[in-house]
Amino acid sequence: MRIPITRKLYGFSTFYKGRNILIQRIFTHRKGVIIKMSTLKNSLMANSSFGDLFESNMMIDSYKTGIAPLDYYLGYMLNIYDDDDNVVDSYPCLGFNGGCSILDIGKSSTAKTSTMLFIAAMIVRNYDNGLIIHYDLEQAMNLTRAKTMTKFTIKELKDKYILRQMNTSIEDIKIMILELYKEKTSNPKEYMYDSGKKDEYGNEIIMFQPTVVMIDSIPSLSTKLSETNSKEWAKLEELTSQTDRMRLTGEVGRFYTDILPYLRAANIIVISINHIKDKAQLGNVKNPAELLYLKQDEALPGGKAPVYLAHYLLKNVAIGSGKFNMEDDGFDGFLIRIEIIKSRSNQAGQYVEIVYDKVKGVSPVRTCIHFAKENGLIGGNKNAMYFVNNKENKFPLRTVEQFFSEHKEMYTIMYDHIRPILESKLSQVRPEELTVDNEIMDY
Repeated sequence: MRIPITRKLYGFSTFYKGRNILIQRIFTHRKGVIIKMSTLKNSLMANSSFGDLFESNMMIDSYKTGIAPLDYYLGYMLNIYDDDDNVVDSYPCLGFNGGCSILDIGKSSTAKTSTMLFIAAMIVRNYDNGLIIHYDLEQAMNLTRAKTMTKFTIKELKDKYILRQMNTSIEDIKIMILELYKEKTSNPKEYMYDSGKKDEYGNEIIMFQPTVVMIDSIPSLSTKLSETNSKEWAKLEELTSQTDRMRLTGEVGRFYTDILPYLRAANIIVISINHIKDKAQLGNVKNPAELLYLKQDEALPGGKAPVYLAHYLLKNVAIGSGKFNMEDDGFDGFLIRIEIIKSRSNQAGQYVEIVYDKVKGVSPVRTCIHFAKENGLIGGNKNAMYFVNNKENKFPLRTVEQFFSEHKEMYTIMYDHIRPILESKLSQVRPEELTVDNEIMDY
Protein backbone atom coordinates (compact mmCIF):
# COMPACT_ATOMS: atom_id res chain seq x y z
CA MET A 1 0.00 0.00 0.00
CA ARG A 2 1.31 3.43 -0.96
CA ILE A 3 1.73 5.70 2.04
CA PRO A 4 1.05 9.41 1.47
CA ILE A 5 4.24 11.47 1.76
CA THR A 6 2.84 13.59 4.60
CA ARG A 7 1.96 10.52 6.64
CA LYS A 8 5.27 8.83 5.92
CA LEU A 9 7.32 11.81 7.08
CA TYR A 10 5.35 12.89 10.11
CA GLY A 11 3.62 9.66 11.20
CA PHE A 12 0.10 11.00 11.12
CA SER A 13 -2.70 8.41 11.27
CA THR A 14 -4.38 9.61 8.10
CA PHE A 15 -3.35 11.72 5.21
CA TYR A 16 -5.99 14.42 5.71
CA LYS A 17 -5.49 14.64 9.44
CA GLY A 18 -1.75 14.90 8.97
CA ARG A 19 -2.14 17.53 6.35
CA ASN A 20 -4.30 19.74 8.60
CA ILE A 21 -1.95 19.41 11.54
CA LEU A 22 1.03 20.17 9.35
CA ILE A 23 -0.58 23.30 7.99
CA GLN A 24 -1.46 24.45 11.50
CA ARG A 25 2.11 23.92 12.64
CA ILE A 26 3.63 25.90 9.80
CA PHE A 27 1.16 28.76 9.41
CA THR A 28 -1.06 30.90 11.55
CA HIS A 29 -3.49 33.66 10.56
CA ARG A 30 -3.56 37.22 11.81
CA LYS A 31 -6.04 39.72 10.35
CA GLY A 32 -6.39 37.60 7.25
CA VAL A 33 -2.63 37.52 6.58
CA ILE A 34 -0.67 34.25 6.57
CA ILE A 35 2.36 34.49 8.87
CA LYS A 36 5.13 31.88 8.92
CA MET A 37 6.10 30.66 12.39
CA SER A 38 9.41 29.17 11.25
CA THR A 39 11.41 29.95 8.14
CA LEU A 40 13.71 28.17 5.76
CA LYS A 41 16.29 30.85 6.46
CA ASN A 42 16.40 30.08 10.19
CA SER A 43 16.65 26.35 9.60
CA LEU A 44 19.49 26.74 7.12
CA MET A 45 21.40 29.07 9.42
CA ALA A 46 21.00 26.68 12.34
CA ASN A 47 21.67 23.39 10.59
CA SER A 48 23.93 24.14 7.64
CA SER A 49 27.36 22.47 7.66
CA PHE A 50 28.76 25.29 5.54
CA GLY A 51 29.28 27.84 8.29
CA ASP A 52 27.86 31.28 7.56
CA LEU A 53 26.80 30.46 4.00
CA PHE A 54 23.21 31.49 4.70
CA GLU A 55 23.94 34.58 6.79
CA SER A 56 23.60 38.07 5.38
CA ASN A 57 27.03 39.55 4.76
CA MET A 58 26.29 42.93 3.20
CA MET A 59 27.89 45.42 5.56
CA ILE A 60 28.11 48.85 3.94
CA ASP A 61 29.44 52.15 5.22
CA SER A 62 29.31 55.39 3.24
CA TYR A 63 32.07 57.95 2.67
CA LYS A 64 31.74 61.68 2.17
CA THR A 65 33.25 63.22 -0.94
CA GLY A 66 34.15 66.55 0.69
CA ILE A 67 31.65 68.25 -1.64
CA ALA A 68 28.56 68.76 0.54
CA PRO A 69 25.93 69.06 -2.24
CA LEU A 70 27.28 65.95 -3.99
CA ASP A 71 27.21 63.99 -0.71
CA TYR A 72 23.49 64.58 -0.31
CA TYR A 73 22.60 64.08 -3.98
CA LEU A 74 24.28 60.65 -3.70
CA GLY A 75 23.05 59.91 -0.18
CA TYR A 76 20.07 58.19 1.36
CA MET A 77 18.32 57.92 4.70
CA LEU A 78 18.84 54.59 6.45
CA ASN A 79 16.09 53.45 8.83
CA ILE A 80 16.69 50.95 11.64
CA TYR A 81 13.67 48.76 12.44
CA ASP A 82 12.55 46.57 15.31
CA ASP A 83 10.78 43.22 14.79
CA ASP A 84 7.41 44.94 14.65
CA ASP A 85 8.55 47.05 11.70
CA ASN A 86 8.76 50.23 13.75
CA VAL A 87 11.54 52.69 12.94
CA VAL A 88 13.66 52.98 16.09
CA ASP A 89 16.45 55.12 14.63
CA SER A 90 17.62 56.65 11.37
CA TYR A 91 20.63 58.50 10.00
CA PRO A 92 21.83 59.82 6.63
CA CYS A 93 24.36 57.83 4.57
CA LEU A 94 26.24 60.49 2.62
CA GLY A 95 28.52 60.18 -0.39
CA PHE A 96 29.62 56.92 -1.99
CA ASN A 97 29.00 53.46 -0.57
CA GLY A 98 32.06 51.40 0.27
CA GLY A 99 33.31 48.60 -1.99
CA CYS A 100 31.90 50.18 -5.14
CA SER A 101 32.95 50.88 -8.71
CA ILE A 102 32.80 54.54 -9.76
CA LEU A 103 33.11 55.69 -13.37
CA ASP A 104 33.72 59.36 -14.12
CA ILE A 105 33.46 60.42 -17.77
CA GLY A 106 33.84 63.69 -19.61
CA LYS A 107 35.58 65.50 -22.40
CA SER A 108 39.10 66.84 -22.13
CA SER A 109 39.81 69.64 -19.61
CA THR A 110 36.79 68.98 -17.39
CA ALA A 111 38.90 68.30 -14.25
CA LYS A 112 38.02 64.60 -14.03
CA THR A 113 41.33 63.50 -12.51
CA SER A 114 41.59 66.40 -10.06
CA THR A 115 38.01 66.00 -8.87
CA MET A 116 38.24 62.25 -8.39
CA LEU A 117 41.62 62.50 -6.67
CA PHE A 118 40.19 65.01 -4.20
CA ILE A 119 37.25 62.68 -3.50
CA ALA A 120 39.60 59.70 -3.09
CA ALA A 121 41.61 61.64 -0.53
CA MET A 122 38.48 62.51 1.43
CA ILE A 123 37.46 58.85 1.53
CA VAL A 124 40.74 57.58 3.04
CA ARG A 125 41.84 60.64 5.02
CA ASN A 126 40.54 59.66 8.46
CA TYR A 127 41.72 56.03 8.46
CA ASP A 128 45.12 54.83 9.69
CA ASN A 129 45.28 52.26 6.91
CA GLY A 130 43.40 54.26 4.30
CA LEU A 131 45.27 54.16 0.98
CA ILE A 132 45.03 55.53 -2.59
CA ILE A 133 46.74 53.61 -5.39
CA HIS A 134 46.71 55.93 -8.40
CA TYR A 135 47.43 54.37 -11.78
CA ASP A 136 48.27 57.52 -13.74
CA LEU A 137 48.60 55.76 -17.07
CA GLU A 138 48.56 59.10 -18.92
CA GLN A 139 51.56 60.23 -16.84
CA ALA A 140 49.95 63.61 -16.21
CA MET A 141 50.29 63.77 -12.42
CA ASN A 142 53.23 64.59 -10.17
CA LEU A 143 53.60 64.50 -6.39
CA THR A 144 53.51 68.28 -6.00
CA ARG A 145 50.19 68.56 -7.83
CA ALA A 146 48.86 65.46 -6.07
CA LYS A 147 49.56 67.08 -2.70
CA THR A 148 47.69 70.21 -3.82
CA MET A 149 44.67 68.33 -5.24
CA THR A 150 44.30 65.98 -2.25
CA LYS A 151 44.90 68.68 0.40
CA PHE A 152 47.19 66.11 2.10
CA THR A 153 50.05 67.03 4.37
CA ILE A 154 53.41 65.67 3.22
CA LYS A 155 53.16 62.88 5.82
CA GLU A 156 49.67 61.95 4.62
CA LEU A 157 50.95 61.91 1.06
CA LYS A 158 53.76 59.52 2.03
CA ASP A 159 51.50 57.21 4.04
CA LYS A 160 48.30 57.26 1.99
CA TYR A 161 49.21 57.80 -1.65
CA ILE A 162 50.95 55.59 -4.21
CA LEU A 163 51.51 56.99 -7.72
CA ARG A 164 52.07 54.44 -10.48
CA GLN A 165 52.86 55.65 -14.00
CA MET A 166 54.98 53.18 -15.98
CA ASN A 167 54.75 49.63 -17.33
CA THR A 168 51.37 48.77 -15.87
CA SER A 169 49.01 46.40 -17.67
CA ILE A 170 45.45 45.28 -17.01
CA GLU A 171 46.87 42.06 -15.59
CA ASP A 172 49.06 44.01 -13.15
CA ILE A 173 46.11 45.98 -11.80
CA LYS A 174 44.06 42.81 -11.37
CA ILE A 175 46.90 41.12 -9.48
CA MET A 176 47.24 44.19 -7.25
CA ILE A 177 43.51 44.12 -6.37
CA LEU A 178 43.73 40.41 -5.55
CA GLU A 179 46.75 41.08 -3.33
CA LEU A 180 44.83 43.87 -1.58
CA TYR A 181 41.94 41.50 -0.99
CA LYS A 182 44.23 38.76 0.33
CA GLU A 183 46.14 41.06 2.68
CA LYS A 184 43.06 42.75 4.15
CA THR A 185 40.92 39.64 4.58
CA SER A 186 43.83 37.68 6.08
CA ASN A 187 44.34 40.33 8.78
CA PRO A 188 40.86 41.56 9.74
CA LYS A 189 41.85 42.74 13.23
CA GLU A 190 44.46 45.08 11.78
CA TYR A 191 42.41 46.54 8.93
CA MET A 192 38.80 46.56 10.16
CA TYR A 193 37.08 49.38 12.03
CA ASP A 194 33.83 49.93 13.92
CA SER A 195 31.83 52.55 12.01
CA GLY A 196 29.67 53.34 15.03
CA LYS A 197 26.63 52.84 12.78
CA LYS A 198 24.02 50.09 12.48
CA ASP A 199 22.29 48.48 9.53
CA GLU A 200 18.54 48.14 9.00
CA TYR A 201 18.42 45.12 11.33
CA GLY A 202 20.23 46.98 14.11
CA ASN A 203 23.51 45.10 13.62
CA GLU A 204 26.75 47.04 14.14
CA ILE A 205 28.52 47.88 10.88
CA ILE A 206 32.13 46.73 11.07
CA MET A 207 34.08 47.25 7.86
CA PHE A 208 37.52 47.06 6.36
CA GLN A 209 39.14 50.47 6.13
CA PRO A 210 38.71 51.86 2.61
CA THR A 211 41.26 51.47 -0.18
CA VAL A 212 40.82 53.53 -3.35
CA VAL A 213 42.24 52.35 -6.68
CA MET A 214 42.22 55.04 -9.39
CA ILE A 215 42.50 53.96 -13.03
CA ASP A 216 43.39 57.04 -15.06
CA SER A 217 42.35 56.33 -17.71
CA ILE A 218 40.51 53.48 -19.45
CA PRO A 219 41.73 54.49 -22.95
CA SER A 220 45.31 54.25 -21.65
CA LEU A 221 44.89 50.71 -20.32
CA SER A 222 47.39 48.34 -21.90
CA THR A 223 47.94 44.63 -22.11
CA LYS A 224 51.00 42.45 -22.44
CA LEU A 225 51.07 41.03 -25.94
CA SER A 226 51.89 37.51 -27.01
CA GLU A 227 55.47 36.54 -27.72
CA THR A 228 54.77 36.53 -31.44
CA ASN A 229 54.10 40.27 -31.42
CA SER A 230 57.13 42.50 -31.81
CA LYS A 231 55.67 45.19 -29.52
CA GLU A 232 55.88 44.74 -25.77
CA TRP A 233 52.76 46.74 -24.89
CA ALA A 234 49.55 47.68 -26.67
CA LYS A 235 47.34 50.55 -25.49
CA LEU A 236 43.68 50.81 -26.29
CA GLU A 237 44.00 54.41 -27.50
CA GLU A 238 46.90 53.57 -29.84
CA LEU A 239 45.54 50.48 -31.58
CA THR A 240 44.64 50.92 -35.22
CA SER A 241 43.57 47.38 -36.02
CA GLN A 242 39.86 46.74 -35.35
CA THR A 243 40.68 43.17 -34.32
CA ASP A 244 43.29 44.26 -31.77
CA ARG A 245 40.96 46.94 -30.43
CA MET A 246 38.14 44.44 -29.95
CA ARG A 247 40.51 42.01 -28.23
CA LEU A 248 41.75 44.60 -25.77
CA THR A 249 38.19 45.88 -25.20
CA GLY A 250 37.22 42.32 -24.31
CA GLU A 251 40.06 42.16 -21.80
CA VAL A 252 38.88 45.44 -20.26
CA GLY A 253 35.40 43.95 -19.88
CA ARG A 254 36.72 40.78 -18.26
CA PHE A 255 38.83 42.87 -15.89
CA TYR A 256 35.84 44.75 -14.49
CA THR A 257 33.81 41.55 -14.28
CA ASP A 258 36.57 39.66 -12.47
CA ILE A 259 37.35 42.29 -9.84
CA LEU A 260 33.75 43.03 -8.85
CA PRO A 261 33.39 40.29 -6.13
CA TYR A 262 36.54 41.48 -4.36
CA LEU A 263 35.53 45.12 -4.04
CA ARG A 264 32.73 44.76 -1.51
CA ALA A 265 34.48 41.89 0.33
CA ALA A 266 37.57 43.99 1.14
CA ASN A 267 36.09 47.51 0.82
CA ILE A 268 38.07 48.42 -2.27
CA ILE A 269 36.68 51.41 -4.15
CA VAL A 270 37.69 51.54 -7.82
CA ILE A 271 37.48 54.95 -9.49
CA SER A 272 37.87 54.75 -13.26
CA ILE A 273 38.18 57.72 -15.59
CA ASN A 274 37.13 57.63 -19.23
CA HIS A 275 37.27 60.25 -21.95
CA ILE A 276 34.36 61.04 -24.22
CA LYS A 277 35.74 60.82 -27.74
CA ASP A 278 34.42 62.12 -31.05
CA LYS A 279 33.00 59.30 -33.14
CA ALA A 280 33.49 59.29 -36.88
CA GLN A 281 30.28 59.28 -38.90
CA LEU A 282 30.03 57.49 -42.22
CA GLY A 283 27.98 59.33 -44.82
CA ASN A 284 25.26 61.85 -44.09
CA VAL A 285 23.20 59.61 -41.81
CA LYS A 286 24.24 59.82 -38.18
CA ASN A 287 24.38 56.69 -36.09
CA PRO A 288 22.26 56.50 -32.94
CA ALA A 289 23.93 57.44 -29.66
CA GLU A 290 25.86 54.57 -28.06
CA LEU A 291 24.44 55.39 -24.63
CA LEU A 292 21.55 57.58 -23.50
CA TYR A 293 23.76 60.27 -21.98
CA LEU A 294 26.02 60.58 -25.02
CA LYS A 295 25.44 62.54 -28.19
CA GLN A 296 25.31 60.85 -31.60
CA ASP A 297 28.89 61.82 -32.40
CA GLU A 298 30.30 60.77 -28.99
CA ALA A 299 31.78 57.47 -27.87
CA LEU A 300 33.41 55.87 -24.83
CA PRO A 301 36.51 53.71 -25.40
CA GLY A 302 36.78 50.39 -23.59
CA GLY A 303 33.39 48.86 -24.28
CA LYS A 304 30.22 48.84 -22.20
CA ALA A 305 31.34 46.67 -19.25
CA PRO A 306 32.86 49.57 -17.22
CA VAL A 307 29.53 51.40 -17.63
CA TYR A 308 27.17 48.53 -16.84
CA LEU A 309 29.21 47.25 -13.88
CA ALA A 310 29.65 50.67 -12.29
CA HIS A 311 27.67 51.40 -9.14
CA TYR A 312 28.00 55.12 -9.86
CA LEU A 313 28.41 56.88 -13.19
CA LEU A 314 29.26 60.59 -13.17
CA LYS A 315 29.77 62.95 -16.07
CA ASN A 316 31.88 66.12 -15.82
CA VAL A 317 30.73 69.04 -17.96
CA ALA A 318 32.53 72.39 -17.99
CA ILE A 319 30.06 75.29 -17.87
CA GLY A 320 31.20 77.88 -20.38
CA SER A 321 29.37 80.73 -18.68
CA GLY A 322 30.71 79.86 -15.23
CA LYS A 323 34.24 81.26 -15.41
CA PHE A 324 36.13 83.01 -12.61
CA ASN A 325 39.10 85.35 -12.84
CA MET A 326 41.67 86.71 -10.42
CA GLU A 327 40.59 90.34 -10.71
CA ASP A 328 36.90 89.84 -9.94
CA ASP A 329 36.83 86.60 -7.96
CA GLY A 330 40.29 86.24 -6.45
CA PHE A 331 41.14 83.08 -8.40
CA ASP A 332 41.16 81.61 -11.89
CA GLY A 333 38.72 78.78 -12.39
CA PHE A 334 35.39 77.60 -13.70
CA LEU A 335 32.19 75.80 -12.81
CA ILE A 336 31.89 72.06 -13.38
CA ARG A 337 28.51 70.37 -13.60
CA ILE A 338 28.71 66.83 -12.26
CA GLU A 339 25.80 64.91 -13.73
CA ILE A 340 24.73 61.81 -11.82
CA ILE A 341 23.97 59.44 -14.68
CA LYS A 342 23.78 56.31 -12.56
CA SER A 343 23.52 55.83 -8.81
CA ARG A 344 22.84 52.79 -6.65
CA SER A 345 22.03 54.93 -3.62
CA ASN A 346 19.94 57.86 -4.86
CA GLN A 347 17.98 59.12 -7.82
CA ALA A 348 19.86 59.37 -11.10
CA GLY A 349 19.40 62.31 -13.44
CA GLN A 350 20.40 64.99 -10.92
CA TYR A 351 23.42 67.26 -11.12
CA VAL A 352 25.65 69.30 -8.83
CA GLU A 353 27.72 72.35 -9.75
CA ILE A 354 31.16 72.59 -8.15
CA VAL A 355 33.66 75.45 -8.16
CA TYR A 356 37.07 74.47 -9.52
CA ASP A 357 40.24 76.47 -8.92
CA LYS A 358 42.81 75.87 -11.67
CA VAL A 359 45.63 76.06 -9.12
CA LYS A 360 44.14 74.56 -5.94
CA GLY A 361 41.58 72.16 -7.42
CA VAL A 362 38.11 71.61 -5.97
CA SER A 363 36.97 74.35 -3.60
CA PRO A 364 34.46 72.90 -1.09
CA VAL A 365 33.76 76.30 0.52
CA ARG A 366 33.16 78.15 -2.75
CA THR A 367 31.01 75.25 -3.96
CA CYS A 368 28.74 75.57 -0.91
CA ILE A 369 28.65 79.36 -1.32
CA HIS A 370 27.64 78.90 -4.95
CA PHE A 371 24.93 76.41 -3.93
CA ALA A 372 23.60 78.83 -1.30
CA LYS A 373 23.59 81.70 -3.79
CA GLU A 374 21.76 79.64 -6.42
CA ASN A 375 19.08 78.84 -3.83
CA GLY A 376 18.56 82.46 -2.78
CA LEU A 377 20.29 82.14 0.60
CA ILE A 378 22.94 84.85 0.12
CA GLY A 379 22.64 88.63 -0.11
CA GLY A 380 24.97 91.63 -0.28
CA ASN A 381 27.81 92.28 -2.71
CA LYS A 382 31.15 90.61 -3.36
CA ASN A 383 32.90 92.69 -0.70
CA ALA A 384 30.28 92.13 1.99
CA MET A 385 28.16 89.05 1.44
CA TYR A 386 25.93 87.49 4.07
CA PHE A 387 23.55 84.59 4.62
CA VAL A 388 19.95 85.81 4.64
CA ASN A 389 19.23 84.72 8.20
CA ASN A 390 22.53 86.00 9.56
CA LYS A 391 23.17 89.46 8.14
CA GLU A 392 25.54 90.55 10.91
CA ASN A 393 28.26 88.06 9.82
CA LYS A 394 29.51 89.39 6.50
CA PHE A 395 32.31 87.90 4.43
CA PRO A 396 34.30 88.92 1.30
CA LEU A 397 33.91 86.66 -1.70
CA ARG A 398 37.44 87.16 -3.11
CA THR A 399 39.11 85.80 0.02
CA VAL A 400 36.26 83.63 1.33
CA GLU A 401 38.41 80.53 1.89
CA GLN A 402 40.88 82.39 4.07
CA PHE A 403 38.06 84.20 5.87
CA PHE A 404 36.28 80.95 6.71
CA SER A 405 39.55 79.42 7.89
CA GLU A 406 40.02 82.32 10.32
CA HIS A 407 36.35 82.38 11.39
CA LYS A 408 35.35 78.76 11.98
CA GLU A 409 31.85 79.75 13.09
CA MET A 410 31.08 80.64 9.46
CA TYR A 411 31.07 76.96 8.53
CA THR A 412 28.25 76.33 11.02
CA ILE A 413 26.29 79.33 9.75
CA MET A 414 26.71 78.20 6.13
CA TYR A 415 25.72 74.57 6.78
CA ASP A 416 22.71 75.64 8.87
CA HIS A 417 21.43 77.53 5.82
CA ILE A 418 22.01 74.90 3.13
CA ARG A 419 21.36 71.73 5.14
CA PRO A 420 17.51 71.84 4.97
CA ILE A 421 17.67 72.02 1.18
CA LEU A 422 20.33 69.32 0.99
CA GLU A 423 18.37 66.99 3.27
CA SER A 424 15.41 67.21 0.92
CA LYS A 425 17.64 65.66 -1.76
CA LEU A 426 18.29 62.50 0.25
CA SER A 427 16.76 59.33 -1.08
CA GLN A 428 14.34 58.16 1.57
CA VAL A 429 11.16 56.16 1.99
CA ARG A 430 9.00 57.09 4.94
CA PRO A 431 7.30 54.25 6.86
CA GLU A 432 3.86 55.76 6.35
CA GLU A 433 4.37 55.56 2.58
CA LEU A 434 4.75 51.79 2.78
CA THR A 435 1.33 51.12 4.29
CA VAL A 436 -0.49 48.55 2.17
CA ASP A 437 -4.11 47.53 2.30
CA ASN A 438 -4.21 43.78 3.11
CA GLU A 439 -7.33 43.36 1.02
CA ILE A 440 -5.42 44.55 -2.04
CA MET A 441 -2.53 42.23 -1.27
CA ASP A 442 -4.87 39.26 -0.86
CA TYR A 443 -6.54 40.01 -4.15
